[in-house]
Amino acid sequence: MTEQPENSSPPKWADKLLKVFLPEDLAEELQGDMHEQFEVQVEEMGLTKAQWLYVWEVLRFCRPYFLKRKFKKNTNYSDPVSIFSLIMIRNYFKIALRHLWQNKAFTSINLLGLTIGTSCCLYMLLYIRSQYGYDEHHVAPQQLYRVTTEVTESGGQPFAMALTSPPIAKGLKEDFGEVAAVTRLFKDPGAERFLLKKENDAFYETKGYYADSSFFQLFNYRFIEGSPNRALNEPLTVVLSSKTAQKLFGSQAALNQSIKINNDLYRITGVYDDANVKSHINAHFIMSFKAGGMIEYLRTSNQWVGMNLVNTYIRLKPNTDAEKLQAKLSPFLERHAKEQLAQVGIRKALFLQPVTDVHLYSNLDSELEKNIEGTFIRTLLLIAILIQVMACINFMNMSTARSIGRAKEVGVRKVMGATRLSLAGRFVGESVLMVSLSILLALPLVWLLMPVLNSLLDAEISITLSLIGDLFAISGMLIVITGLLASIYPAFYLSAYQAIAVLKGNFQNRYNSLSIRKSLVVAQFVISVILLTGIIVITRQLNVFKNRDLGFEQTQKVIIPFTTKEASIHQVAFSNELRSSPAVKQVGGAAYYPCHWLGENMPLFYYPSANREKIGAGVWVNKIDENFLSTLHIPLIAGRNLAPADTNRQIIVNETTLREFAIPFKKAIGTRLFLEYQKIQEEYTIVGVVKDFNYRTLKEPLRPLMLKIAKPDQLKYLIADVDNVALDDFKEQISEKWRKLIPTIPFESTLLDDDIQQQYVAENTLLNIINSSAFIAFLIACLGLFGLATFTAEQRTKEVGIRKVLGASVSSLVALLSKEFLQLVGIAIIIAIPIAWYALNEWLKNFAYHIDLEWWMFALAGLLAIFIALATVSFQAIKAALVNPVKSLKSE
Repeated sequence: MTEQPENSSPPKWADKLLKVFLPEDLAEELQGDMHEQFEVQVEEMGLTKAQWLYVWEVLRFCRPYFLKRKFKKNTNYSDPVSIFSLIMIRNYFKIALRHLWQNKAFTSINLLGLTIGTSCCLYMLLYIRSQYGYDEHHVAPQQLYRVTTEVTESGGQPFAMALTSPPIAKGLKEDFGEVAAVTRLFKDPGAERFLLKKENDAFYETKGYYADSSFFQLFNYRFIEGSPNRALNEPLTVVLSSKTAQKLFGSQAALNQSIKINNDLYRITGVYDDANVKSHINAHFIMSFKAGGMIEYLRTSNQWVGMNLVNTYIRLKPNTDAEKLQAKLSPFLERHAKEQLAQVGIRKALFLQPVTDVHLYSNLDSELEKNIEGTFIRTLLLIAILIQVMACINFMNMSTARSIGRAKEVGVRKVMGATRLSLAGRFVGESVLMVSLSILLALPLVWLLMPVLNSLLDAEISITLSLIGDLFAISGMLIVITGLLASIYPAFYLSAYQAIAVLKGNFQNRYNSLSIRKSLVVAQFVISVILLTGIIVITRQLNVFKNRDLGFEQTQKVIIPFTTKEASIHQVAFSNELRSSPAVKQVGGAAYYPCHWLGENMPLFYYPSANREKIGAGVWVNKIDENFLSTLHIPLIAGRNLAPADTNRQIIVNETTLREFAIPFKKAIGTRLFLEYQKIQEEYTIVGVVKDFNYRTLKEPLRPLMLKIAKPDQLKYLIADVDNVALDDFKEQISEKWRKLIPTIPFESTLLDDDIQQQYVAENTLLNIINSSAFIAFLIACLGLFGLATFTAEQRTKEVGIRKVLGASVSSLVALLSKEFLQLVGIAIIIAIPIAWYALNEWLKNFAYHIDLEWWMFALAGLLAIFIALATVSFQAIKAALVNPVKSLKSE
């Protein structure tokens, strides 16, 4: 052998050439063997000859075959890229299906829980999605703002409303160059229903508004007939929605036709398409503000402080900073309304509200209609997330609980070369497959239950072409998020088993799966107990709304509206007809009835004495006849009732008015209140005091009220106090009398107690949601608990058999198997109570009249949760305890 030189390495360029042609793993393996052979050849034949032979061997591998193999798709399954290749995904899918089919009980429980949770979550997300996008169809919606008002009376709390005084719109346009256009919208508070007549056809319609001619410059609608440019320019013109036009004219053209709305003849100048239009202005028809009478007086009024009756909208010029304009509104009011504000002794502020925020984030007084509150949407979203999380928890618990059964499978696969990442990918695939199956079941289930779900939420969601895209997007999002959420812990938990320990039968995972499973069960029952407590509290609060003494009788009261002059002419005669009925105890009249929005508020003053400052307050006004109080059984506690001989200067006030003006009760009768506004100087004398009654919703505190006598043509409603007879039969009887007396106008009536309950639709909807959600939450939690109880009973079969052989009773075994689960429910109750108390206490603050939270409400929710959990677990516990120990021990 020759002595090996110091630098006896193969040529580096040859090594590099080898790596160019061969795949990296093959090049490294081959290069190692060639280097060993090179060292032997150097010793035997010298360095130079060995290097030439080495180069020759390298050149032999520089062929197209090896180059093709180098760039061939990598099939090394330990490579993370290969783990998620199409072939591997298909393999995961097959194995997942096989596993689900082999474990039918496990699959059924998980699939049922996920399907129920996903169905609920899917519908709620569809509903939430449908509440977004309001008023975004207008041109440049980000430039549209509504002007709102905040009024603070002397010593009172700020009172925010969606309305402004009439001249504010014109003033904003004239004073600020940033304002491109303005318009006003007026909803007549005394005309919730309009009588629409075309020749001999007549019907009542709601949501009719008066608007300035510039309305369609700010708000964009697609006109089917006519043009929006000059639609409302002329007096007594009207634009109809397509649905209203369909009612009146069917398939015929409506443009330039004439219809009678209440007392006036209107010419139709346009019809707009209201299908799929989402706007907080959900108008059925829009009339020109140039309508004469009181409407014309309102349109041209110069009262900057009072008469807050119109919705004011502005469009800003591009690139205008709304916050900077907002800062200018206080000086603007100071310039125009300083004197008037000083006269009535109140403070007033104006605010800009983006039109796109109105539907979701505005809950001011005097909204055009009830908006969806942001808190309601957030609550709904939270419930949807929690229910879906509960379904995922079931999957995680069942997967980890069955981990012992899959431990050997993991061990074998690891010995065969599977990496932890590839195993985790398999388990994630199983979860995604399960979630996908639940989505496939949930979609038709939601479609079938859509009418029921819509009734719960008072919604009108339907699966239309425009909604299909949202439906698939939400479904895809749920598959990804739910699949990952449900699988991430089980996947890495199961894939963490050590192969050697598993195959020896002596393994412990580094994760404490039992503790995590217990925590997840606790989390499920925390959610369930909170929802159950919510049911108890919300039901109690709604009972307050239904059963609280409002200060008047609301049952057996029939309301008959008189919306037109033609009907008002016959009001006295119809009132006499009603009184002639033996079923009628009394008939009264009013401009507004309880729960109806009062359209008039007067800033009045009281002078306690010559040396004391006057006291001012805004007082709401209602006009009544002499029978109004007796019809509703509102008690007079001082003074006398109003009489037909009285003028509108004699008034009856409520107790709140006395408190607001600091008038002693004993001195109330004969006390004078004063209206001092601009050139108006009026004096009102208190002739009677009524006990406080809730003429508005119980969500609001009582406010000062005064009642004035009115002539029959000023009374828009008759109220009949009916004896204990069937109201449907009574309404049919009086409708016949109406048709004989006023045949050209359709008869319409409502029940007072129904109208009052309509004020609490949002709260009833919330109760429906909480009821349904609590049921679903408990169903999902109990499914998971049932699955875990079944698994636990299977694992402890031999233990139960041994205990029975040693003399344990069935009851003691049931207690043994149930105790652990009941402890978890107890921990959940302890955690849930403070959370539920805080959330419900915050909710109750929204109401002027609300219940107090009491200990028994939380105790009842906890006991119900324990009972439901015990009923779920005890079934499997009793079944396990009754098994013959011979059968459970025969394999030992």
